[in-house]
Amino acid sequence: IHEPLYFLDDLDVEKVLNEIVGINITISQDLIEKSQSIVRREHHILAVDDSKAACFLIKAVLNQMGIQHTVVDEAPKALEILEKSIDDTGKSSFTLVFTDLEMPIMDGFTFTRKLKQNPRLSHIYVAVNSSLSNKSNEEKAQQLGADDFVPKFTPDNMARIVIEQIEKSTQSAAAGPMEN
Repeated sequence: IHEPLYFLDDLDVEKVLNEIVGINITISQDLIEKSQSIVRREHHILAVDDSKAACFLIKAVLNQMGIQHTVVDEAPKALEILEKSIDDTGKSSFTLVFTDLEMPIMDGFTFTRKLKQNPRLSHIYVAVNSSLSNKSNEEKAQQLGADDFVPKFTPDNMARIVIEQIEKSTQSAAAGPMEN
């Protein structure tokens, strides 16, 4: 009989990532300052990843940036959240989605394809955030509609993508509705 490892709940994930694994979860000061100057309440980021360590890092980055975020551990939950976020104008309130590739139930490739095939969600920028960062996975993700690919555990890269998408979102909103 295997007993659950309760001590893992008390593990200092930040300390392990930083001191043992050598992963820094702090974003650069210039990116923090830039994000603080552009982040508004209407911006919302969704992240889907089954790894607790990756979720911790994503939350740490987005918290440092002061941006509203939702992090879930399964792609079907993320799709449900996205569907429920669609407003009266037919658009989702999410500016950006980060997704892992390897997840149970539904992988990130399938999630990305489903999100991008949904006309009410296809406008959302999708950044694959994966430790499987090779050219073949990047190309497959792009073929399925992913807008970007960022290797896991690269806080500054994540922050740059968030800032770029918030800036684009803000510019689009300022320009007003576009005709199809």
